[in-house]
Amino acid sequence: MKPKPKARLVLYLLLLFIVANLVVTAYFLWPVVESEFFPTTTYTALPTDIPPVPIDTPYPTNIIPTETATETPTPTEIPPTATPTELSANYIGVVDSGVIILSLADGPYFHLFAYHPQYLPLLRLTNDEADDIHPAVSPDGTRIAFSSRRNGFWDLFIFDLQTWSFVQITSTPEYEGSPTWSPDGQWIAYESYANGNMDIFLLEVPHPEKAPLQLTDDPSTDHSPDWMPGENGRQIAFVSDRSGEPEIWLARLDNFKERFINISLDADSKDTHPVWSPDGNLISWAKDNLGDHALVTWNIANPNSPAIPAGTGDWPVWNPDGTSLLAYVRQPNLNAIASYEAGTGLINIPLIRMPGPIQGLDWEKYDLPNLLAPRLSEAHHQWQNHFGGLY
Repeated sequence: MKPKPKARLVLYLLLLFIVANLVVTAYFLWPVVESEFFPTTTYTALPTDIPPVPIDTPYPTNIIPTETATETPTPTEIPPTATPTELSANYIGVVDSGVIILSLADGPYFHLFAYHPQYLPLLRLTNDEADDIHPAVSPDGTRIAFSSRRNGFWDLFIFDLQTWSFVQITSTPEYEGSPTWSPDGQWIAYESYANGNMDIFLLEVPHPEKAPLQLTDDPSTDHSPDWMPGENGRQIAFVSDRSGEPEIWLARLDNFKERFINISLDADSKDTHPVWSPDGNLISWAKDNLGDHALVTWNIANPNSPAIPAGTGDWPVWNPDGTSLLAYVRQPNLNAIASYEAGTGLINIPLIRMPGPIQGLDWEKYDLPNLLAPRLSEAHHQWQNHFGGLY
């Protein structure tokens, strides 16, 4: 017995409704399926032979600044040396505001780049088939210390911008990273996984052949040192979990009886990446509180006062005049930087998407723009050609 026309029509409509629902469901669920079963490839420059360091959790979308509409910076090749024929507005801006040196994932490796979000596109400084991470510019702006495994192990190198040459200053099979300069440029403090533990060491730069001095010898993990700038630079901020959680500590080089003090005193969060302000009066660091990543600043003149909020992100770095903080901001499928006013935390540079993950950054002025001037001139012309003179 054949179904009646009306019943057949109802059957067809029901089948059409089921198919439509399947299509709509598949459309909206595909991003979830894709992220779960086809994750995006990420890069990592962290050594495999050091103890695990807490990995930052992606940032909640409700606390990050709005992303700018500018195009993602594209790395430029190292241009040939050339003498600038004129002072462009971009070059003057870089001289006035300084240059950001960062380690950025580019293909399978992390390389060093010079950059400024307003005046300079990404300008490649290194291009070896190896990872270069944790750049630290010397106080006079003429050299960049960094960690690299270009010789097979994680060692420290110095990039001399005056001669455009590299000098290896450590040579061990152990991991060495996170260099930071003393105010006079004669010493470098760094983290090293020596003798089965992560500690902080001091190396005399003019005599790298001498054995380094061990600053910390606690069974805990001590890492990420940052040397206090200025004439009174006799303190080193660093991260230690000797209290049970990663917190910010100070090593007072002139105080032998009470050398180490805890300044963050916050067991509810994981504190990382301390950095001194250029005048040595403030310290900023990043706090991870159940995935909520925030920046804070602490005034050394008021040690009993709590750190105050200063923005969102990780790996903070001060601009050369100490008026703002730049931070690395991460989300799933997003690597970006943003800048905040010091003291207020107000956004002064919204999110700028970067082409890859970041493993360290520094922001300095002094002689740095002048030493990069030949390459800045060429990069300026590439920038104008690419963006039509918008910047």
